[in-house]
Amino acid sequence: MIKEPGTVVRTEGRFAWVETRQKSACGSCASAEGCGTSSLASLFERDATVLRVSNAVGARVGQQVTLGLSEGGLVRAAFLVYMIPLLGMIIGGLLMQWIAPGSEGLVIAASLLGFAAGFVFVRYKGSKLENDARYQPVLLSVDS
Repeated sequence: MIKEPGTVVRTEGRFAWVETRQKSACGSCASAEGCGTSSLASLFERDATVLRVSNAVGARVGQQVTLGLSEGGLVRAAFLVYMIPLLGMIIGGLLMQWIAPGSEGLVIAASLLGFAAGFVFVRYKGSKLENDARYQPVLLSVDS
C-alpha cells in the first residue's frame, strides 16, 4: 500500500475531500543547499491536489489524515496510460509496414493513428474504471 499524508478540506455525507501536496525527492538530501537540481525542482513545485475519498474513519475538516492506494492498482493504471498508446503505435506501424512495405509516410501515419487510437481506448477504459475501488485512494487513518 502506497501511503500519502493529507489534510481534510471539506466533508459532505460519506465523503471527504483531502488535499495532498506532491513532494519532490530533491531537497531532502544533505547536498540540497548547494545542488542546482534542487534549486530547479523548487521552481516547478506542483500545487495541491484535492481528492474525494470515502470517509469511513469519520475525519473532520482540518484533520491530518493518511491516504492509501494499492500498488497493484497503480501499476495497472500506469500500464494502461503509458503502454496502450505505445503498443497502438507499434502495432499500427508494423501493420502498415506489412501491408505497404517501403511506404515510409504511410508507416508514420499509421503509427500516429495507432498512437491516437491507444489514447482513445485509454480514455474510454478510464471512464469505465473511474469508480472501480481498485483504483481509488482510501482514507486509512486520522493522524491529528
